[in-house]
Amino acid sequence: EAIIGIDRRPPKVPLERTEFVQVADAHSLIRRIVEGAEVDTVVDTRLVLDPLITTPKRAHENNVIGTMNILTACSAEGSPVRKLVVRSSTRYYGIHQDDPAFFTEEMRRPHPPRRLLDRDICEVEDALRQFRERNPQTTVTVLRFATALGPDVRSACQRYLSALVWP
Repeated sequence: EAIIGIDRRPPKVPLERTEFVQVADAHSLIRRIVEGAEVDTVVDTRLVLDPLITTPKRAHENNVIGTMNILTACSAEGSPVRKLVVRSSTRYYGIHQDDPAFFTEEMRRPHPPRRLLDRDICEVEDALRQFRERNPQTTVTVLRFATALGPDVRSACQRYLSALVWP
């Protein structure tokens, strides 16, 4: 019936079917919106994966703390939320040379993460796993996107591949 967008900053493009609410990602504020609007589906696409976008500290606050706030808001007693969709990354599995060619959903990362962003991804996924166990009435879908490459994509990976010399 209604689509509600929540962010700290206003959208950069006009939203045609979406009612926008500018608010920080504090769980109490999100919980009030979820309860007041009787939100049944939450889609969280905030995950920051590119170190060029922000500092590691801000990425952690956004990725881990922000996810915890959303999960807390969605799991409040009497919450109307029945579906939760969260953006993640294939970086969750790691990138070591002895990793398997294919991973199943039951497999865990074979090596501990070394980079801060990778640790954040693992923390987010652990929090989602715990949320799923404590809230069996809520369907949790995790979308693990791969890194995009292309002539119009700006990312740390693209910058690395565009260098004249590779280490």
